Amino acid sequence: MPWLAHFSDPWSDNPYLRGLSSQQKESVQQMERGVVLAADKLVFTNQPTVDLVMAKYSPVNKQKASIIPHGFDLFKLQELPLTQFKKNPAKLTLLHLGNIYGIRSPLAIFEALELLKDEKHIFDDLDMAFVGAVSKKGHWLKLIRQKGIAVGVRFEDRVGYLQSLSIGRQADVLITLDAPSDNESVFLPSKLVEYLSLNTVILGITPAKGVSADLLRSLHMPIAHPQDARQIADAIRDLHTQWKQGKLAFDWQRSQIAKSYEIEATTDKLESALLNMVEAG
Repeated sequence: MPWLAHFSDPWSDNPYLRGLSSQQKESVQQMERGVVLAADKLVFTNQPTVDLVMAKYSPVNKQKASIIPHGFDLFKLQELPLTQFKKNPAKLTLLHLGNIYGIRSPLAIFEALELLKDEKHIFDDLDMAFVGAVSKKGHWLKLIRQKGIAVGVRFEDRVGYLQSLSIGRQADVLITLDAPSDNESVFLPSKLVEYLSLNTVILGITPAKGVSADLLRSLHMPIAHPQDARQIADAIRDLHTQWKQGKLAFDWQRSQIAKSYEIEATTDKLESALLNMVEAG
């Protein structure tokens, strides 16, 4: 039976794999090599990940690779529960959906809010919300109190998948938060792609060189570096201006780039990869 192996992220080359012993690293590399050599087809979500992972392998094995990005499913949006999330319609609600852990850190966001604190016409309009599990939450709560920005920040517990989409549709700005990187970031979070379906402006706090940044630039969305509080503050300031002017809007149906991530488009690519694999076998 033919085997298609899907890599949502890099494996042995994943920069999040930190603190492994030499024996553990070797084990991970052996497992990855076993999959790459045995699979008939390899699927990745973007070209930079292909280039990173497959640089270790022969051209014959690299020819197995296809690119199929994550997709968003509009059918799920029809099933959304009614969830009241926006606390105050008169405030600009910025929302990060999902867990924050490891080397992903909200520190620069809080530093940006501190920079905006004296601009009361902006800061008093902000509702910065984090929905999901946040590691070291006690530490962050203490920090935002010390910085005097707690009134503009709230943390809420994890919710179900459909409820998260319902919450996301009520935000004015959706935030995607990546880890800093000295090299090109190869990560394209499925969350970012699902954000596209919610018809909401996205603020990408992500390395300037990377797959997520490239996608957001193509959609004319703002980006800021994960460790640059001033960039983040500038982006929020610009978003606030657009919001006050009634110009803060995004419609994925008007963007051919966004439409290419619709589930029907990505499923066509998967079907083609499967058929080609079966016919080749």
